[in-house]
Amino acid sequence: MSSCTPPTLVDAPGIAPGGLAGLPDAALVRICACFPGATEASGVLSAVGEVFDWLGREQRLTAHAAGLACAGHVLVMGWVGSPITGCAGGRVNRQLGEMGERLGVDLLTPPPLVVEVEGAWTCLNRAGLRAAAAAGRIGPATRVVDTQLTELGAWRRQGLTSIEKSWVGRLLGR
Repeated sequence: MSSCTPPTLVDAPGIAPGGLAGLPDAALVRICACFPGATEASGVLSAVGEVFDWLGREQRLTAHAAGLACAGHVLVMGWVGSPITGCAGGRVNRQLGEMGERLGVDLLTPPPLVVEVEGAWTCLNRAGLRAAAAAGRIGPATRVVDTQLTELGAWRRQGLTSIEKSWVGRLLGR
């Protein structure tokens, strides 16, 4: 069974010393599914750094970091500052969409469920999740990523969980 390694740490201007590990548990986080899985070489992490640098210039954050997890199917963006909402949130979404298009990685509209199916991480939509369950490829103990977490400490403690312990279980009537 493959493991979901801790996020790869990236060194970029303005990044928190130590990357994600250098940010406090109370740091805010946005967890995005990536489809297909991204790699460090894809440029996703440096492009995210550009987005965070802009937010830093706007004085919306004081430290940030990003990393990839689950064979590149998860982008974890963490920051110390205020929630990114309103116009700033819209701009971040636009930049993530443009960046993903340029790099060939869907960060805004991928199948939203990141699930380990038969030892390999993948992104599934609800229908795909139900089909995998009906085919016996996944079950209650199957690992899934909780993309709804909003604090880095929660990601560290429960970002990877089982279907039966997560909100995803409700999609399968568990």
